[in-house]
Amino acid sequence: MSTNNNEVPPEITTAHLFLRGLLPSYLGCSIINPQPSPFQMTYRKDLLKLGGAQNGGLTGKLSWNMGKKFGTEICSLSLPRDDDDCDDGGNGSSTSTTSREEVVEKFWSGLESAANRLISESGSGGSNSGAIMKIIKFDSEDEALSKLGNGIMDVGQLASREKRIKKEKKKAAEGGGDNSSSEQVAGSTAAVSVGQIIQQNDNDNSGGDELFALSMLHGHNLIPLSQLGQIKILRSNPRNESNIVCNKKKCEVTIKFCVLPGEKKSKEEDVSGGGAATNVVEGADLDDMTTSLIEGSKAMSKDIRLEEGLNYEVWRQQLRMEAVQATTSTTKTTTS
Repeated sequence: MSTNNNEVPPEITTAHLFLRGLLPSYLGCSIINPQPSPFQMTYRKDLLKLGGAQNGGLTGKLSWNMGKKFGTEICSLSLPRDDDDCDDGGNGSSTSTTSREEVVEKFWSGLESAANRLISESGSGGSNSGAIMKIIKFDSEDEALSKLGNGIMDVGQLASREKRIKKEKKKAAEGGGDNSSSEQVAGSTAAVSVGQIIQQNDNDNSGGDELFALSMLHGHNLIPLSQLGQIKILRSNPRNESNIVCNKKKCEVTIKFCVLPGEKKSKEEDVSGGGAATNVVEGADLDDMTTSLIEGSKAMSKDIRLEEGLNYEVWRQQLRMEAVQATTSTTKTTTS
C-alpha cells in the first residue's frame, strides 16, 4: 500500500473498477447506466479507527440509483423492497415467513460470494477462467469521452467536469474570450486513465471473452484481481454501511466494501497462476472495432450475468410461488 496519503492505493482503485462491473452483472443492468454515485474513499478515516490495513482492510463506498418503480425499469433482478417483509411483492397479503432481513442478507451474501469467486478464479490458472486487466491511457478527458462515452465516469467525476466547464465559460465570457472552445479546454487539462476488465471465457459457448467493467480510474495503478485477496460487503449497520432502499418512488443500492489484500506476487508468478498482470495501452490505439465491441457487449444489457444473481432470482421466484400457494390455501380454508 502506498505511503502517500494523497495517492489512492491500487487495491482501492482495482476494487472500485471491479465493483463497477460486479453489481451490474449481479443485478442485470448496464455497466454504464445507471452511473454510480461519487466514490467515497472511506479508508482514509477508517484506517485511523482500525489501526492499519492489516487490522481491517481498506474500505470504500458507492451507490447506484436504480430509478423508480422498484428498479424494474433498469435491472432484471428482484431487489428486496422496503415493504417486502413477507416477499409478497409489497402488497402485504403474503403468509410467507421469510423476513425482509433474510431477503436482504441473501442478496448481500450472494454478491459477496460472486466477488470472491471471481477473485479466486482469476488466480486459478484455468484455461477458461480469469480476467484481463487493462489501463487505457488518454492524453485528455475529452479524448476518453469521445471514444468511450460519459458512462465511464461516476456522478462525482461528471459533476467535476461540468463544474470546470462552467468555470471556464464564465472566465471566457468575462475576458471576452471564445466560449466555443471553453468546454474543450476545461476537459483537456490533464491526461486520464480508464480501467477495463475482460472476463476470459475461452472454453465457453458464449463466443469468447466478455467485457466485465469499464471505468475512469480514481487512482493511477491497478493490481491483478488475484492480488485483491478478499472483498467483504460491510452490512452490519445499514445507516452507515451497505443498504438497499427500494420502493415505488426511489430505488438505490449502496455498497460499503472492505478489501483484505492477499499476498503480493511477482508479475511472473501472477501470470503463471492465471491472474493476468495489468496491461497498459494507449487510448489513441483503440480502433472502431474495439469501441463497437464495447457497445454490443452483454455488459451493456439487462441480462443477469453472474450465476449467484441467477440463483438469487430463482430463490425469489420460489418465495413468490410459495406465498401465492399459501394465500390460495388460506382463502380456500376461509370460504369452505
